[in-house]
Amino acid sequence: MTDQRALTTIFSPKGKPSARILRWILRMQQYDFKVQHMKGSDNPADILSRQPLPFDAQISLEEKLAEGFINYVVANGIPKAMALRNSRRIGEGSDYKSSRRRHRQE
Repeated sequence: MTDQRALTTIFSPKGKPSARILRWILRMQQYDFKVQHMKGSDNPADILSRQPLPFDAQISLEEKLAEGFINYVVANGIPKAMALRNSRRIGEGSDYKSSRRRHRQE
C-alpha cells in the first residue's frame, strides 16, 4: 500500500518510466508484489517514522565536552587547500618530475 499514486502508474503496464526508474523496476521484478494506492488520510503512518525521538535535556558535562572536542577535530583537522602556485613550486623540486625528465631525455 502506498499513498503515492505515481507508483501505481509507473508499475502499471501502461506506464512509461524513465531509464533510471526502469532499471529499478527490472531489479524489483524478482520479487512478487502488487502496488496499490490508498489515500494518505486512510493510510495510518508507521509510528516509528512519524513519532519524534524523545529529547533528553540532561546531557552531562563530559558528553558536552566530548562533542565539542569531536566537532573541533572535524572542523579543524582537515588541512586547507594549497594555492596552485605553491603546488607548482613544490612540484618543481620533486623527485618525480626530475625522474620523468631523465626518462624523456634518454
